Amino acid sequence: MAAARVYVGGVRENAKARESLAAGDITEAITAYDRSLHWYLPGNPTMHETAASLIDIAHKSEYEKDLDTALRAWRVLRSGFYAATWLTVPGQKIIAQCDSEIARLVGLTAEAARPGSGPEAQMRELAILKTPVGPNPAWSSLAVLAFFGWIASVVGFIFRAFGPTDEFFRRPAVLWGFLFVTSYALWMISLARA
Repeated sequence: MAAARVYVGGVRENAKARESLAAGDITEAITAYDRSLHWYLPGNPTMHETAASLIDIAHKSEYEKDLDTALRAWRVLRSGFYAATWLTVPGQKIIAQCDSEIARLVGLTAEAARPGSGPEAQMRELAILKTPVGPNPAWSSLAVLAFFGWIASVVGFIFRAFGPTDEFFRRPAVLWGFLFVTSYALWMISLARA
């Protein structure tokens, strides 16, 4: 059911984007394509259609000397694929293309504003874009383990600290309470560091 909802959401946003393009509203089309990318489902064909459309918008906008719109299209495409990250990052080749195009356009924009600054701006932007993004796998794994430890300690506290006749057992309560607090703290710390 959820997969169907995600698929339908992506298809609807693509339809809205095509309507906006037909009406000549490029800004709204890019926004709808952005939303479409966020309705990610592995194997969903709308991702490729959306990517192709955004690349087309970027190329046409650059041809028409509208570098801001071209830059926005490339950035939306790149961020959409990163937002769809789950076990893997989809669209690695497209992300690499986006990185080089964004850096090139930033260089062109800088060159237009201040002659001679384009190559440096392009290299600086490319270095920023190539910086690895995403959570730290070790901290993320620890966060998952700590979360399950926290749940287990709550269940352990409930079933071990209290007897069948509402009696309270202090020693198990201290142990499970300690595990509860420790796993919760570890969970929060690992989420902050992931």
